[in-house]
Amino acid sequence: MSRLLPGACLLLAALLAPAQAQARRVQPAAPVTDTLRLTLDDAIARALAHSEEMRTARANVRQTSGQVFQAASQALPQVSGNVVYSRRIESIYDSFSSTSSDSGGDISGLLKLFASKNTWTATLTAQQLLWSGGKVGSALKTARAANRAAQATEKETASEVRFQVRQAYYDAVYAQRLVAIAASALEQARAHLAQVRAGRREGTRSEYEQLRAEVDAANQEPGVIAARSGHDLALLNLK
Repeated sequence: MSRLLPGACLLLAALLAPAQAQARRVQPAAPVTDTLRLTLDDAIARALAHSEEMRTARANVRQTSGQVFQAASQALPQVSGNVVYSRRIESIYDSFSSTSSDSGGDISGLLKLFASKNTWTATLTAQQLLWSGGKVGSALKTARAANRAAQATEKETASEVRFQVRQAYYDAVYAQRLVAIAASALEQARAHLAQVRAGRREGTRSEYEQLRAEVDAANQEPGVIAARSGHDLALLNLK
């Protein structure tokens, strides 16, 4: 029994070694964030596709285009059709039809027509406007003018959206650089304070120099807070 124990331990270690090596090779999953990285062109494209101003402008263009078709349709032929199906359960002509068939009269075909239980009725109507005193032409001109104005408004809105996105994007980049500069200045001030405190402990720096370094480091902290707040506002404006 004691001789088998070392061999079993070696076998167990050999089986677990690949699993441990594979576990070491497995990298932890990257954390999922809700941050969306956009270039300037991507930001402009998203704004043109999803902004409220552009959707309103496009809706106005579609509405005025429909008004143009509606005004032009008044000068086109108007064709309408109607089909009606009816089925009679009982008719007053049934008795006449049976009498006529028994007597062999000539009116049996006419009676069958009126006494038929299944009836189809089709109606087709066509209308064409010949003269409206200029009403249709004026309505079409007005609709086309409104459509051109809506298209011009859409182009103007797109230009304004592009300008606003560029301005907000560059403001966000500028605010991010300000945060980096303020954080770097605070880090340098704190590093200088650490050096002054070390010199103070060694007796090479005075108390006044340490106090001045502490004040300089403390004065850098509001700048960092303000830069980060400005950066958050710039990102909010960009969204």
